[in-house]
Amino acid sequence: MTEFLTLLALYYGCDATATERYMSQREVVQCVSYYHGVKAHFVEDETGLDRAERNLEGFLRFKSWEDENEEIVAQLKAQLS
Repeated sequence: MTEFLTLLALYYGCDATATERYMSQREVVQCVSYYHGVKAHFVEDETGLDRAERNLEGFLRFKSWEDENEEIVAQLKAQLS
């Protein structure tokens, strides 16, 4: 879980940065990698899904996790301030 929370904090950092300024191409590529890693965390055991299904399912599970873990999300985002 710690590795996931680290990845999630990096993703939230990217999200915060993107609202403040334009990011370089290198930053965007790195942030996309974090985002894909977050989604992959939620579907790593799903072998029967194609790429599009994995992306969608990972996104939906991630958003559900955020809803269920509002305090953790708030703490991670607060650390960025």
